[in-house]
Amino acid sequence: MTAAAGASANFTFDKSIYSDPSMRAHLKKIYTAKYAPVHERIQAMKDAEANNEASKTVRTQDGKIATELSAAQYEAAIPSFEKWLDLQQNTLSPFDLLQQSKTLMERIKDSDQPLTDFYQKQVQNLNEMKAFLIQSMEETQNEEAAQATKTQAANDSTYTGSKEEDPVAAFLAYLEMSADERYIAQALAGKGYTQEEFEALPPEEQKKIMDEIREELKGKTEEQAKSGEAIVT
Repeated sequence: MTAAAGASANFTFDKSIYSDPSMRAHLKKIYTAKYAPVHERIQAMKDAEANNEASKTVRTQDGKIATELSAAQYEAAIPSFEKWLDLQQNTLSPFDLLQQSKTLMERIKDSDQPLTDFYQKQVQNLNEMKAFLIQSMEETQNEEAAQATKTQAANDSTYTGSKEEDPVAAFLAYLEMSADERYIAQALAGKGYTQEEFEALPPEEQKKIMDEIREELKGKTEEQAKSGEAIVT
């Protein structure tokens, strides 16, 4: 099991998911999938209405003719996502339906086949919902991980520091320095600073270090001048 799978599989799967803000995006996918066939039917009806095709009719048991609802009526009957969540929390939760059917079966001593079938259907619905939510959470976690990796890679590619300097480029840059610049670079390294770390210091700290380096360079120059040695850089 992957880390994402482990994290998503341990979520609390009960009625509280409908009021859990972290579950909204995943529940929205269930809501969208649930009403997708209805929206497809509505679109087909709208196309038929645009072509002036007659609405479908059916004959009821008492012999009356009933006309199918219009596309607009079907559309108005679809609850919004917020309304759907409210219904799940307070009226039509599959968790409640499962408990109700279980309670009825316990009250009925002899097996009631329709009720047993209904109970099994609710168990199946909940198992499918749990699997859907786990998959959705894993996909989201994997997407977030991939985005984080992509962002880190982008940051690494634009980093201009000296994390992994090209040694050839560093050597060529060193050759282009003046004698004083080379001495300063060596002195900074001797004090434990890279150029980037030194430049990140507060101005007063930079000045203090540079004053020390210049004093050291001045003293070394004077000593070498007295002895007739050239300054080695």
